[in-house]
Amino acid sequence: MKTVRAVLVMWVLCAIVSGFARIEVVAASLPDYLGSLQDRAGLFTAEQKAAIKEDLADRQYLRFDVLTIVSLNGQDADEYATSIYEHWGLSDRRVLLLISLQDRRATINFHHEALQTILDTTLADDLDRDGDRSESKLTEILDAYFIPHAREGDFQTAIAETTKFMDALGPQLPGQAAGLGEDVSVSVSEAEAQTDASSQEGPLPEPVNWGPFKQLMAKLFRLTFWCALAYLAFLSLWLLRRGQRKATEIHMARLASGELMLEMSRALERVVPLIEGSEGRTSQAAGQLERRLTELLLRADGHRRGEGDHHLHVLQLKKLMALLEKVTGELEQLSAPAERAIVEAHELADLEHRVPQTIGRLREEQSQGRVIYEELAGLLEQPVEALQREFKELEELLVTAEGYARSDALTASEWTGRAERRMAELTANLQELLTLAHSERAYLDMERQARQDVRQVIEEHNLYEREQDIYRILEESNVRVPSLQQALRLADTARARAEWQRIERLLGEARDKAWSLAEMQRSNQEKLVVMEERLQGFDRLSGHLDQEFHRLSNAYKKTLWNRLEQDHLGLKRELASARAAFDQGRERQSRQQFESANALLDDLAVSANKLSQAWETCERAVAKLDADKAACLGQFASDNDAFGQLQRRIATSDVIVLPEEGLEADYRLVYDTAQRFRQIEQLWPLDLRQLQKEGARHTKAIDTVREKFEEIEETKELAVTTLRDAAGDFYRLIPQTYGMFYKIGRKRAFRKRHDEIYAMIKQGYYDDALDACDELESFIDEVGRRAEVANRQREQERIARERARERREAERERTRILELEAEKAARRSQSKAAATGGGWGGGSSSTSSSSASGSSSSSSSSSSAASSSSHSSGSASWSSSSSRSSGGASYGGSSSGSASKSKDKGHSSGSSGW
Repeated sequence: MKTVRAVLVMWVLCAIVSGFARIEVVAASLPDYLGSLQDRAGLFTAEQKAAIKEDLADRQYLRFDVLTIVSLNGQDADEYATSIYEHWGLSDRRVLLLISLQDRRATINFHHEALQTILDTTLADDLDRDGDRSESKLTEILDAYFIPHAREGDFQTAIAETTKFMDALGPQLPGQAAGLGEDVSVSVSEAEAQTDASSQEGPLPEPVNWGPFKQLMAKLFRLTFWCALAYLAFLSLWLLRRGQRKATEIHMARLASGELMLEMSRALERVVPLIEGSEGRTSQAAGQLERRLTELLLRADGHRRGEGDHHLHVLQLKKLMALLEKVTGELEQLSAPAERAIVEAHELADLEHRVPQTIGRLREEQSQGRVIYEELAGLLEQPVEALQREFKELEELLVTAEGYARSDALTASEWTGRAERRMAELTANLQELLTLAHSERAYLDMERQARQDVRQVIEEHNLYEREQDIYRILEESNVRVPSLQQALRLADTARARAEWQRIERLLGEARDKAWSLAEMQRSNQEKLVVMEERLQGFDRLSGHLDQEFHRLSNAYKKTLWNRLEQDHLGLKRELASARAAFDQGRERQSRQQFESANALLDDLAVSANKLSQAWETCERAVAKLDADKAACLGQFASDNDAFGQLQRRIATSDVIVLPEEGLEADYRLVYDTAQRFRQIEQLWPLDLRQLQKEGARHTKAIDTVREKFEEIEETKELAVTTLRDAAGDFYRLIPQTYGMFYKIGRKRAFRKRHDEIYAMIKQGYYDDALDACDELESFIDEVGRRAEVANRQREQERIARERARERREAERERTRILELEAEKAARRSQSKAAATGGGWGGGSSSTSSSSASGSSSSSSSSSSAASSSSHSSGSASWSSSSSRSSGGASYGGSSSGSASKSKDKGHSSGSSGW
């Protein structure tokens, strides 16, 4: 009954809460929270995602979450963002940025009253500078920082700029998270803007019609009622099924107790005969198992019966669960000791049959062991007393086990175990000793084969001088054989094994010694052949260098190659030492001292490598002398060709080189250095270092001539360019100045200075021409200042003319208005005169005049009215256009934004399109 009452109360509460719950617009399927960036629209690459996540993580005061989707599918962006914010369970300092690709719309959503207050109080009214101050702050932020980048497709920069701006507002937040704030949803459309404008000046809105809302709530209540009823039926079925499952589990636990009782009864039946038919420890163990099994049977029987719990109903779920826990716990406590007792009972009962079988098997193994012993004794030609003692001890153990097997199986099992261990050790020793005895019998054949192998190697490689060393190893193996035989007779398995391993190692060592000597002989012979070839090559190289140094003595001064010759003589001495070492190694090889010969040849190979490197270095140094001489002569010839080309260039150029420029002295220096170079080249023996120094001086002299000419050439080009630019500036500025005589005077002065500078350039005075150009530029600067003053005066005159024209137009407009007012007054007076019935003549004339005047006045008035009507219409159209531009948005033009506040939810939201 308690369960039914709880279900009914739950149903009533669900109905009440559902009836008064507010209606929310939630997306059909909201994505789960998977991190600070979810790119469901596929806008970013993997590298861009990583960069955006890192940038979002660097924000210090606010935490930002970005969600990109393909489309809103007709849903409101602010409501969808609020649903996402609540579905993800974001905290107060979390800001959500929603981007819809196809809708081209971005939305900011957060739940922080203090942050909204900071936005309203600190930000400018027109942050995006579009002239519209009616937009919300969040829309202004999106228009200023997100929309410009989104239009270019750079969403990564748009996100970074927007989040960076909002995070900069964080320091103004209080130290702790604020309470619930207003839910600001930003989307101001064109209709909302017009409604706000009309609500400030127009009548109050009409009362709300609650009829549709009440009908909707009634349908919702009925739907909630049927849902609760279906839930109640489902809950009742679920409770019934669960109660039945618990009752079934209790029944299965009791059946398990019955099965456990059956197994314990069978074990007890096998244990009871052992109490009466056995003695000693077996009888005592059987009695203890009988008492334990009896006690466990009584406990299992009480558990199986389960008295006092058959009256429980399946819907009493709590009591059923408690009973199931109790029954399961008792079964677990009973199962472990019962299983141990059953296993022990079966093992004790099986001992009666297993012990005789084990004894029989050990008897068979004992017989097999005696056969092996007889074979071993035959090989050793005498009995082995140690093994005979072991067989006797084994026999005593088996007899003792057979005596206990008839009355006390448990004690007999222990004696049988000792016999099994002793039998295993004896069998292993017998097998190993028999193997070693066979090996000892085969030693003579092995030793004979080893001698044959060694003899073959000695004869094949002529190693007779080392024959005694090899045979000494074989004799040592013969000495170890008696020790092996003694260990076998004493049945000392470890000692016999060690002696045989030593004998095998000595036989193998003899073979290896012979083969290693033969291999070393072959290796040393190869090294001798190679080394002899290298020494012969060194002899040839030494002879070649002797010839080269003889040639150098006839070509260069001795200071250039003296050090190289000393190195060469030292290398020849080292070559002689190497030749002596080679002869010594060959002698040791002939005496079959292979080890010392091998070490000597290895050292000689290292020395030969060093000798080869040193000789190659010496050879390269000798060759470098000839190469340096050829390079120096080639550079001199190349410099002479370059100087000839430079002279031809100077002769054909239009540049005038004055005597004071100093090129003639540089020419003489070039000729002098060339003459000295040729003189040094003709000397014997040649001083290459002096020749290289003189060649460097010759090159430097030619470079000096080239640099001076190029400097003169650049100076001329600069003077010509400066004069041409100055002329262009002057003739551009002079028309802007005032005064005909001033212009004529300035032009005459400019032409005079221009001609003077041109004459300097023609005569080759390029530096003087540059100085004159500087003075000419100062002259042109003065003309420029005069032109600037003239331009300012013209601008002031233009502004004065514009203001005078505006005053004249205003005066004409006032005059026209006065004339129109005078015509109106005349028409009113004529109308009054006609009403009083004036004279025919005068009245007619007056009337006619008044009619004409009235016609003219009417025409003028209608024209004025048309003009006024046209101005009012244009103002309305502009106002309407302005109102439209502040609301909606199009793709190519301005952005659109909306802002709304939902006080019951406490969210701030702003959106804008691009």
